[in-house]
Amino acid sequence: MPYYEVPVDILENREKLAEWAKKALFASRNKSKRQKPTKAMEIY
Repeated sequence: MPYYEVPVDILENREKLAEWAKKALFASRNKSKRQKPTKAMEIY
């Protein structure tokens, strides 16, 4: 799983940092809920 650097302008602004962090957490939680197709799913 790749991780990205937080942009400097985000780090210097607490409000932007909080919003960026919320979006990052939401994205990581949604990604982990997705299932990879199994062999049985690939057949159909």
